[in-house]
Amino acid sequence: MARAPADQKAGNRRCPRKPTSRQIRAQTSRTRIYETAVALIKKNGYDNTSISDICGEAGISTGAFYHYFKSKHEILSELYIRADYFFEDYIAARKKKKNSVEEAKDYMAVYIHFVTLEGLNNGMDMCRNLYTPKNELFAKEGRSMQTLLETLIQRGQEKKEISLKFTPHEWVNFLFAVLRGIVFDWVLRSGVYDIEEYAKFHIECLGNYLSY
Repeated sequence: MARAPADQKAGNRRCPRKPTSRQIRAQTSRTRIYETAVALIKKNGYDNTSISDICGEAGISTGAFYHYFKSKHEILSELYIRADYFFEDYIAARKKKKNSVEEAKDYMAVYIHFVTLEGLNNGMDMCRNLYTPKNELFAKEGRSMQTLLETLIQRGQEKKEISLKFTPHEWVNFLFAVLRGIVFDWVLRSGVYDIEEYAKFHIECLGNYLSY
C-alpha cells in the first residue's frame, strides 16, 4: 500500500475532530451559565450578583456552576477568551489596506469598539471589574489578540511601513498599554463620554508614532 505524503499526513493530524455530543452539551451548558451571569451582572452589578443568584436564574446546582467555572471572577475572564475569538474573526474577515499603519489603526479602533460592546446596556460595572490590577490576563502572553497584532506589525516592518524603533512584541506591549489607559479613564469616569470618538485622536497619534 502506498504511503500518504508527509504533508498530507501532517494535514490529517491538524484536522480538528468533530466534537462529541457530550462535548457539545458541556459547551452549551457553559455558555448558558456565562450568558446568565453576564445578564445578571449587567442588571444588578458585579458585587450584587452572587453565584447562588446565577445558579437560580440558570436553573442549575452550585456544583454544576463550579464544574464549569472556578469562581465568579472567572466569568469575567471568559470575556477575554471571547475577545480572542472576536479578533480572530476580525482578522479573517477584514479587508486588507495597502498601508500597515492604517491596518494597525483599524485594529486599535476595533479593540475600543469591543470594549464598548461590553460596556453598553449597564455593562460598565463589568468593565470596572475587568480593568483593575487584579486582572492577571492583561499580562498573559501569547493570546490571539496580541499575536495577531504582532504579526501585522512584523509584516509592516518588513514592508518598511512601520518603524523599527521597537520589536513587534515591544510595539504590542506599548500600544495595548495606551489603549488600556484610555479604557481605564473611561471606566474611571463611568463612561460619561463617547470612548470611540475620544480614542480617535489617540489612535491617530499612535499611528504617527508607528510610522517612519
